[in-house]
Parts: sequence; C-alpha cells; structure tokens
Amino acid sequence: MKSNQQNFHPLRFIRIAKDIKQNEFSKYFSCSPAYISSVENGKRKMTLRILKSGLNELGISLEDYFELEELGNYLVTSETEKEIIYRCMLAKSIGIIRPDLKKDAEQLIVEFLEIHNNKKSRKGGFDA
Repeated sequence: MKSNQQNFHPLRFIRIAKDIKQNEFSKYFSCSPAYISSVENGKRKMTLRILKSGLNELGISLEDYFELEELGNYLVTSETEKEIIYRCMLAKSIGIIRPDLKKDAEQLIVEFLEIHNNKKSRKGGFDA
C-alpha cells in the first residue's frame, strides 16, 4: 500500500479482527513487535516469505490477504471517508478470519459503501 494508506494496512486489520496485540501477533511472523509496527505504519515492507509464513500460521491465505489489500487501495484512491474505509477493512478482515461470516461481512461492506455514496451524492459529489 502507498505511504498515505499506512493506517489501512491489511495486517493491522487482520490483527484487530483477531483481537491480538502486536506483541503476540509478531510471534506468528517470527519477528519483533517493532517490525510489525513498522510494517503496519508503512515504514517497512514485509518480505513475501515472512508474510506467507505468518499468514499460514494464522490460517489466512495469500489470496485473502491480497483481496483485503486491494479493497484498501480501492477505497483510499476513491476518496472514501476514513470511517467507511475502517469499517469496510474491518468487516473484510472478519470475513477472512471467520469464513462462516464472510457473506455477512461482504453485505456490511456493500451497506457501508451505499451510505458513503448516498452522503457523497447529497453533497453533489457525483456528476449526473
């Protein structure tokens, strides 16, 4: 993700959705909490090897991780409100870690984006 997207790093949302502190989360990736913090804040990039290993330990596929990253990139570049980005990223993360909730999470994302689009259209944000 781009540096201005650092608050929306996929690992941060996976960690929050799993309700894990950085100290514990770092053990899944065999690295320090400071390293996780640097990655979440966009100051460092995690190697694919470490990412893949950690996600595997968490039971998360690379495909799901990259879908979450893609959602974040889309939302940030479409100038979505920060609150809506946060809600969508968290819902997507919950759907990833709890496959039984995936459909519900996807529905929440649709609803959050509808709220955003309705607000934007009321403000004249879209061309007719």
